[in-house]
Amino acid sequence: MIFTVKRFFTFVLCFTAFFIIISSAFADTVVSEGQQGNGFARMKFTWSKPVPFLARISGKRLMLSFGRPIDSDYTNLLRELSDYLGRPKILNMGMTLVFPL
Repeated sequence: MIFTVKRFFTFVLCFTAFFIIISSAFADTVVSEGQQGNGFARMKFTWSKPVPFLARISGKRLMLSFGRPIDSDYTNLLRELSDYLGRPKILNMGMTLVFPL
């Protein structure tokens, strides 16, 4: 098999394009914030575009399921809402967060 410079650069270009397309299917970087009110807590997730979600409580767990994988630093959220919840478990390839209450 003869590798020419042209074939090599074509391969590199195709590989790069493939990587960019595939990486866009992975988790979105999301800003997560928390706010305490008078007897309640509010969670805010800021995505680059609208994302469907489902929130439910099961026992002593808050389960959040998103239409896309999430990637976030939960430090601020947890600091603000430490009286209400703990560090989340990330499930379902980043599409579900489970917070202990």
